Amino acid sequence: MTGRIAVVGAGPAGLTAAIAARRLGLEVVVYEQAPALGRVGGGIAIQSNGQRVLAALDLLSGFEARMEAARTFVIEGPGGRRYSRTDYGALRVPFPRFAVVLRADLQQHLVHAAERAGVRVELERRCTAVVGDRAATGLQFADGRTAECGVVLGADGVRSAVRTSGGLAGVPRPVGEAALRGVVARPATPGLAREIWLDDGRLFGIAPLPAGRTYFYCSAPLAGWFDIVQNVPAWIESWRDGHSEAASILAAVDDWTRVSYDELREVHAPRWWRNGCFLLGDAAHAMTPNLGQGANSAMVDALVLVRLLRTTLDAGGSLEDVGRHYEVIRRSFVRRIQVASHVLCRVATWRSPAARLLRRGMLVFGEVTERFGQMGLRLGAGVNPVEEPYLRPLGS
Repeated sequence: MTGRIAVVGAGPAGLTAAIAARRLGLEVVVYEQAPALGRVGGGIAIQSNGQRVLAALDLLSGFEARMEAARTFVIEGPGGRRYSRTDYGALRVPFPRFAVVLRADLQQHLVHAAERAGVRVELERRCTAVVGDRAATGLQFADGRTAECGVVLGADGVRSAVRTSGGLAGVPRPVGEAALRGVVARPATPGLAREIWLDDGRLFGIAPLPAGRTYFYCSAPLAGWFDIVQNVPAWIESWRDGHSEAASILAAVDDWTRVSYDELREVHAPRWWRNGCFLLGDAAHAMTPNLGQGANSAMVDALVLVRLLRTTLDAGGSLEDVGRHYEVIRRSFVRRIQVASHVLCRVATWRSPAARLLRRGMLVFGEVTERFGQMGLRLGAGVNPVEEPYLRPLGS
């Protein structure tokens, strides 16, 4: 192929794309709006498909010491009563587990891998627009500078400038829920992640991290967190009746400025490519976090797309061919993940007694019915047979 690949955004999707591009001998530069690739808060689940991406780039074995592997996921109700249990170890796929890591550790690992691969990352370069036509593509930045390139990969998140200026439709849609993510210095049960669904519609997640730490995530009052943070003790106590352990974990937070608050949004871009622009991750398909697939799906996007760019263009194909293949391989499967995650978000927040009874029945049915249980498990792990050739180690 001719022309440099410009990657907009240095998150997991953008860095994965850049590393893969360099490993495949492509010229690439990453443009990131932040002044530094600093530490990001909270934890993240790396599912089977995300681990396969890291393994394909030879980045998994050197990272496993920072991962806490879990094979069991339990949904509980108030007072610890169990609603369902999922055994990831039953998956007949590579890496039948999910791993919990600090987001900061994943980011740092990918940054160091990009540096070793010779990726150029330009900081304080906020992309405001894609410019050019079918024959030549360029980027416009907030400081007035421009950059020429042959291909643009938009990994610039929910409010993607590549999407909005590159002729690609899709706007962020508020979900009507907000969430907190944080880490506390207290141990959780090894190998086990738990999610508590309270009768008032709130959710609380608990997962183990290395070095005796716990990653938690929980519902937060939409648009009201910055008022509540002025009186955190009272808010913590509001959790105690429903689940005393949740309240104890929140009470162990030593610095609330390091806890991330997010108002959840989804993006359903009807197209993921146009001319020389391609969307990755949240720019194309931001989703609720209920299946833990956001970053994993983004990294798979990156690896699949870069491999398609290399093989299709080397074989004499066009960028249009790349875009069509990319959507065939990824779009319908990711849409299924988005829908399932959205439904899970809604079901978890049902409040009425009748709705909660229906929810309990749905969870029990999914747990005892092997076919549906396996379908949900494979979807949550990101198992898509069509992607198999693209998740193999580079060079194979």
